[in-house]
Amino acid sequence: MDGSGLNRLLTDARGPLSWSPDGRLAAISADDTLLALSPDGGKPTRLADADALNADVAWSPDGRVILYYRYTGGLSSSLYFRRARHGRYGGRAFPLDGESPVFSPDGKRLALENAGECCGGVFVARADGTMLRKLIDGGSLGDWSPDGVWLAIGDYGHGPTGTEALAVVSTDGKHVFRLTPYRQVTVYRICWQPQRRR
Repeated sequence: MDGSGLNRLLTDARGPLSWSPDGRLAAISADDTLLALSPDGGKPTRLADADALNADVAWSPDGRVILYYRYTGGLSSSLYFRRARHGRYGGRAFPLDGESPVFSPDGKRLALENAGECCGGVFVARADGTMLRKLIDGGSLGDWSPDGVWLAIGDYGHGPTGTEALAVVSTDGKHVFRLTPYRQVTVYRICWQPQRRR
């Protein structure tokens, strides 16, 4: 990857691309529609209803399921899921509400923010939406560690007002380590390097 071979796929896109695990498709919001694109070009595939802003797309590690957060205005929002390559247009409501869903590396668990609570926080549940547990208050979700033991987060609930720190929290909720001091910054788009502890 050297940055060459630039190819424009869309002219009106919102939010970051979410790549499928095999790199053959990318999901993104455009014109208030959730689309799947091929990096080689071609006509996008519409995945979700066009009457909402769709964001926070998560692919299951096997690439078969897409989980996405659908915001329809006001206080109306929900998680939805659908088969990535098959099934009719649109998705079905997921049995758990929340934001920024991220599947664990083995696909058996799901991390997400807020989970219907106005106070915020980072939560973990089974991939089917059951067994929900809060790990930490006042955190913005980043990414799972490759071994599935830690979650990288932005911690804004335990420092001075208006500050945030990069931290990792164990997925059993027992350990939190802050990797940076609290500063007046926003921590987001956190990624773990594959095959590294941190």
